[in-house]
Amino acid sequence: TALLLMLTLAACAGEGVAGTSSAPGETTSAESQPDAEKTIGDYVEKRDYGGRTLTILTAAANGEGEVETEYTKNEEYADNYTDEKMAARVNDAIAERNNLVEDYLNVKIVEKFVYNDVKRPGGTMQQAVRTEILAGGSQEYQVINPCLYDCGVLAVEGALYNLYDVSALNGLEAEWWDHTFNGDVAFGDKLYFTNGDMGFQSKASTAIVVFNRDLQTEYNLEDPYTLVREGAWTIDKAIEMSKTISQDLNQDGKITYEDMVGWEGQLDDCWNMFYSSGSRIAAFDADGKLSLTMYTERSARAAEKIMTLVQDDAHYISANDYFGVTQWPVELCMENFAAGNALFFSDSLGSLINFQKMKGNYGLLPVPKLDEEQENYESFINPWVSSALCIPSTLSMEDAEFAGAVLECMGYYSMDTVRKEYYDEVLNYQYVQDDASMEMLELILDSRGCDIGNIFMIGNCHNLLHDFATMDSGSFRSAYEAVEATAQADIDRLNDLFEKLA
Repeated sequence: TALLLMLTLAACAGEGVAGTSSAPGETTSAESQPDAEKTIGDYVEKRDYGGRTLTILTAAANGEGEVETEYTKNEEYADNYTDEKMAARVNDAIAERNNLVEDYLNVKIVEKFVYNDVKRPGGTMQQAVRTEILAGGSQEYQVINPCLYDCGVLAVEGALYNLYDVSALNGLEAEWWDHTFNGDVAFGDKLYFTNGDMGFQSKASTAIVVFNRDLQTEYNLEDPYTLVREGAWTIDKAIEMSKTISQDLNQDGKITYEDMVGWEGQLDDCWNMFYSSGSRIAAFDADGKLSLTMYTERSARAAEKIMTLVQDDAHYISANDYFGVTQWPVELCMENFAAGNALFFSDSLGSLINFQKMKGNYGLLPVPKLDEEQENYESFINPWVSSALCIPSTLSMEDAEFAGAVLECMGYYSMDTVRKEYYDEVLNYQYVQDDASMEMLELILDSRGCDIGNIFMIGNCHNLLHDFATMDSGSFRSAYEAVEATAQADIDRLNDLFEKLA
């Protein structure tokens, strides 16, 4: 069927500069700020739902007893929260937020998990939605929280509500919704999944760069903070600075995660920098139609620069080369960076917790831009790691409005609870070391979005981007042209499918 064909998308094409849609809920930060005189009642009607339960189904990569909640308090934490990934203050803030919501609407918020969803996309979460909700008709879950890849598949299958049709969400115009993300993933007036301040995992999935401030000083390198502020933190500058450090510490004749190096990362650096260059696999036009935008003059320049960085074996280490050593090789790079042996380390925002006990000094940066003419830094949300909020289409409109009201209420009360603790207390004061990094953090979180072409795996172009690690210089165009026709067919099919959906 067309749906099954769509779900095995393969190739890429298009011209033009990536853009975002003019989604109904998309507003600027200034426009989306709630009026200081407004209260919760201006956003969510106070109602007595008689103790009704809102249940959120969340994908969990770990097994039962090893997962951390995101939307409800984790009651399994030890009193001292030793070695937990989520800070105690955030856990307590979740409880405080939920108490406020539950009191205002007389509801109960419950989070249930699909465990061991390590295969995603297409893992246990997607199958649970298909079997329990779509085929089984379960009305137990009012909100589901799959990874972004699964969100795309489920949207195409008609499994999700268009959130702009849920009036209780008020067009998702409020401050607590991620407007850049919504603009990246909305099909014109149709938005099937979203993120906001009521959760934090999607924020933790945002691409970042960490730099060793001690090495920067020792090697008398330019101040990266100043470069960012002046718009001069570019891929070329990252390459130039990375080339200053390379030392075979264990004397085995090669540079590995056990040596001193300019940059440590993984294949996802190709995704992060392609996005940060302003390039996209696919994007929406002014009419909300999906277009292929992968190959342009600009993206070709970005590809060459990315290849130069990630193929420099003397100054760049990829964690992907060490899956034969350990199941999670990025941890090897983290340990090496924490030991003071790398100038730059690139991963996601959630990785910062691993450097809390680092003896040296580190700083936080956005992923570099393509060039100084580019206006903004742009931060990529990893679609494998990140999840999003959805409302199953099998619910009645009345039940969907109930879910929307609770989510909007959670967003409102998250501003002074979950968001405050996660941004101000945990990230700003526990995970970063200086005021400049706090400034960088704000810039990163204000510019976070995702490539819709990656979410839908259009033409397997997300894999083509990973191929920058081995691709010959000058061959991006031919690699793109080899898949162009198939990708265009995928895009056409997607546009047709979504036009027919509610």
